[in-house]
Amino acid sequence: GVFIIILMLIHEKHSREPWEGFQKPDDVQTARGLLAARFTGTTYFQFVEESGTDRQAPPYISPAEARRQLPDIARARGFSPEQIEIVNKLVDILVDPPSSRVFGSRRVNTLQLNLALDSMK
Repeated sequence: GVFIIILMLIHEKHSREPWEGFQKPDDVQTARGLLAARFTGTTYFQFVEESGTDRQAPPYISPAEARRQLPDIARARGFSPEQIEIVNKLVDILVDPPSSRVFGSRRVNTLQLNLALDSMK
């Protein structure tokens, strides 16, 4: 089960982003708003939009921020130590390089991470 989830995430990471194919910026914002409404509460990783953030970019957080939020999420979901370790590995798998590949920092897409959480039993 978990191995399949990891393989699916690796494949998804290297395939199209879920918001690609939208024709208008309004469509992207609408899709992001609907996804944000679904992934709320203490059982999901939360993206905090900073001033100057590119509004077209997907909601990313740093790997350190994902790990900072993980204990609260694990407690809210009742995760075992093994499940917590799996989520830590998923964070590592889902890390993207900086958008410019030179400037910026490594980041994790909260949409992909939250979808992975929902697929865990």
